[in-house]
Amino acid sequence: VVLEEKRTTFFHNITHELKTPLTTISGYAQIIGERAFDDIEFLQKASLKIRKESERLNEMVTQLLALSKYQSHVPASIHETVDVYPILQSVCEDLHMMAAPRDMKIHLQGRPYIVECSPNEIQQLFINVIDNAILHGIPGCIIEITVDQEIMVTNPCVPIPPAIADNIFEPFVHSKSEGSSGLGIFICADITARHNGTIQFEEKNGQAEIKIKIPQQKHVGNK
Repeated sequence: VVLEEKRTTFFHNITHELKTPLTTISGYAQIIGERAFDDIEFLQKASLKIRKESERLNEMVTQLLALSKYQSHVPASIHETVDVYPILQSVCEDLHMMAAPRDMKIHLQGRPYIVECSPNEIQQLFINVIDNAILHGIPGCIIEITVDQEIMVTNPCVPIPPAIADNIFEPFVHSKSEGSSGLGIFICADITARHNGTIQFEEKNGQAEIKIKIPQQKHVGNK
């Protein structure tokens, strides 16, 4: 019953979230499409709004497709024993380009972290977590990532309202003003659960912290 209620609420939220940008785009398009329209200033405003809402809509559709992939009833992804540290290194290198325009840096340190996993899903997990830190972090800050007994991502951030912090891994809780649907971090929780792991979030004194734990395999470097 609880699962069905969550599913109903989830799809209700999806419907609402998709309709909002579509309504905005349609409204602006209708106004600027009128034959007598000649307001250049409004046209520029409408063009910017349509572009932003289109980007937000594209993000939601892309993430919904990814979510559908992870939660579909297809055979489970092939798992293999891998060190996820190099995967994380590669993701950090790729996302440096996204962090640079906000004058942010990504600092990674740690050791091998051997797990039984789907490398593609783990890569997506890291992409979403770090992308979220870039999007919601304070410009000019350093995103610190430490790999030891767990994978910890910390970064300075603006204070997060309790209503968001307490439900951070639920869909659609992020601020629309930041251009985020909140699906990315929701997918992180789904991927972590599929790997029998845990993911936790805490924001304290302007510092956001995400801890990820996935059962490690026995390895010479592990104690």
